[in-house]
Order: sequence, then structure tokens, then C-alpha cells
Amino acid sequence: MNGDNVDFLIFKLNDELFGIELKKTSEVIKYDMDFTRIPGELEWIKGAINLRNNIVPVVDLKERLGLWDRRVHRDDKELEPALTSNGHAMILVAKVDNEAVGFIIDEVKDLHQVSRLQIEEIKNRDLLREGCFSGLALMENNLVKLLNVENI
Repeated sequence: MNGDNVDFLIFKLNDELFGIELKKTSEVIKYDMDFTRIPGELEWIKGAINLRNNIVPVVDLKERLGLWDRRVHRDDKELEPALTSNGHAMILVAKVDNEAVGFIIDEVKDLHQVSRLQIEEIKNRDLLREGCFSGLALMENNLVKLLNVENI
């Protein structure tokens, strides 16, 4: 990787595109594992999974970012994430402070290299207040929201 470029894994949540720096990701797995619920945890923490004898907390990114399917009643605590057109959600496993964390996503779209000069700072204070986003980038005529996984 050139020092002026950053590699991103691009994925979808609903119809929106998001990116995470590739160096912060480790793998993408099928959403077909049993979750262990964690009592008293934040509502957007789905639970934890056993991934090759490692306990990995899993975040429902749609819930965390306010992108849940508004047709679904949020009061039903047993609802699964909305399945994608291919019938399967996925778990993107990323490294956050040297620990594995899973993020429920709809589908992986692409790997994309972006010049640091193409990354725009987010000026909207509402989007910045929790620090979930590190910027925006235009990739192949699509606006991609770049996530700061450390703050999710």
C-alpha cells in the first residue's frame, strides 16, 4: 500500500455503502452462528459468538447507526437482522483495540483503494458527535461512509 492511499473493505447496510479500513478487518463469516445474549448489555450488542474458541462480541450495525428497518417493530427483542436479497446477513470481524469484534452487515461489495486526498471530513456535528465516522469518500460515483471502528 502506498503511504498516500488507504485500502477499504466496502459493504452494504440496507442500500447504503460503508467502508472499514482493510487493515482493521480479519474475516467475513456467515451469519449462521448461535449468539449468547449478554444480560444488561447495550441494545445494539447482539450478543457474543464462539469463533474458534475466542469469544467475540457482535454489534448490530444497523441498530447502532440508526439504520434498522423501520417496517420492523423494535419492541420485539427476538427479531433477527433483516436478511439481504440473497437471504443471508454476514458478520464482518474486525480488530478493535487488538480485540476481535463482529459487525452484522448485509453484504460485502468490494475492496477499494482510496487516496487520502479523496477522503472528506464530515462537517455535520450530528454524524460526528459519537465519532462513528472517520470521513466520506466518493468511490465509483457512490458516496461511501467510512467507519471508525474504534468508536462504534
